[in-house]
Amino acid sequence: MSTTFTRRVSDQLTAYPDLAKLLGKTPAELKKEVWLFAVPHDDDVAIGGGLWLKAAIDAGVQVHLLAATDGRMGYCAPEEKADIVKVRAKEMVDSSRILGVTDPARIHFLGFPDCSLSLYLGRRAIKPGEHDFEGGTGYTGLQGAFVKKLREIKPTRLIMPSPMDYHPDHQIVYNEMMICIFHAGGGVWPELGPSCAVPEVYEMAIYCDFPSPPTLQLKCDEKTFQAKLDCIAAFKSQKQIGALVEKVRGAGPCEYLREVGFSFYDANNYHGLFAGQAIGEPEEISDGEFEDEFGSVEDEFMDAIMGIASEVAGQVAEAVAHKVIGGKKAKKAEKKAAKAAAKKVVKKAAPKKKVVKKKVVGRKVVGKKGK
Repeated sequence: MSTTFTRRVSDQLTAYPDLAKLLGKTPAELKKEVWLFAVPHDDDVAIGGGLWLKAAIDAGVQVHLLAATDGRMGYCAPEEKADIVKVRAKEMVDSSRILGVTDPARIHFLGFPDCSLSLYLGRRAIKPGEHDFEGGTGYTGLQGAFVKKLREIKPTRLIMPSPMDYHPDHQIVYNEMMICIFHAGGGVWPELGPSCAVPEVYEMAIYCDFPSPPTLQLKCDEKTFQAKLDCIAAFKSQKQIGALVEKVRGAGPCEYLREVGFSFYDANNYHGLFAGQAIGEPEEISDGEFEDEFGSVEDEFMDAIMGIASEVAGQVAEAVAHKVIGGKKAKKAEKKAAKAAAKKVVKKAAPKKKVVKKKVVGRKVVGKKGK
């Protein structure tokens, strides 16, 4: 397999000749890894991560596939309803074999009803007549099933659909699996197995885009790319699969992943943000102190208002007087009108003398409103 890998950090691109170097591992270390592709539907891995799956298999990684739903809503004709679950399960086994997953024990079907995952959020007691998805614990729900599989498989890397996908099953699988990483690494629900380490998490795009640009690129040769296309085409029960194959073909022999920074909260990460010298509480000053300190500002404001008002009133009075009276009488009239207009404008614009309550940077002013 002739494949190249590229990592993007901001605008810097770094090329790597093989998967081990891309991930900072030796070939021997990479062979000890376990990868889990967790998806809602049987055909999602082939569409979004078939080339990454193939690269991992070729590098000696132990790869597991997990399909959360049973695919029951994927029928394309009424007569297909009765057998569609079995048909799609077989298609996933056949498809995965093309890319190198030859052990059926590494393909995990949880069997939750397709397009109804919202009914199985979290973990709860089984209701009478409900299917047991945990195998005898008395509980059901995606979180219990996911935690059980995480603890069984113990993946070092977890690849899931982007949470930006419009399909609700894709969003639910991503969100529930993210909290299950936390549960699986803790001591809760011991009946589901011993805790496991937190894996590295990656997003792959299937139908909708990434929430932000991907960070890893895989580019392969045409032979490997054709194997991916054949893998997708193996889902023959999906009548639209031919159009999807051509769309993928048109994008070329590349796939992308987005690394997800999954980390737990640690207060030590934020101590430095508050390490500077904090200012004390604001001082309190009286009305008199405030007026002594800021009274000149108020006087300057009043002078400016009066000046503007006089100028405007004078211009108005001059224009009116010349138009109506004319000659010498106009000059007397305009002076009288200017004074009257100025007083009227200033009276409306002038603020009250007393300050109610004002806040000053670093100091607090207190006082009662003047009458």
